[in-house]
Amino acid sequence: MCGLCGLLTTGPHLIEAVTDAARTGAAEGRERHLARAYRIRLLSALLGPFGVAVGDWAGKYVVKGASGRTRLVDQLPQLWSAVDGVAARPVDPLDGAFIAALAAAEPVARPGPS
Repeated sequence: MCGLCGLLTTGPHLIEAVTDAARTGAAEGRERHLARAYRIRLLSALLGPFGVAVGDWAGKYVVKGASGRTRLVDQLPQLWSAVDGVAARPVDPLDGAFIAALAAAEPVARPGPS
């Protein structure tokens, strides 16, 4: 899928639509919120070594660097571009040292069933 599709759609991105963002209803809304919070914790743990934290604000991802630079993005694919703009150093997810650090890190706890 090209990047233009991300600009033209207002609904959840393809990645989120197949997981949890496409659900509706009260029970699914709680599940969707927990799944999004889990994704944000995972992203913050993943990007922490680069001085980047990810948060949630009004349905957008908040990408904040150690210097205070902040970007808001709507969907996960846009997040990586924002990370490049706020990180203190280049982010290479295929870097061997980075992968080794991830393998040694404590796992992020998944939300449990209600």
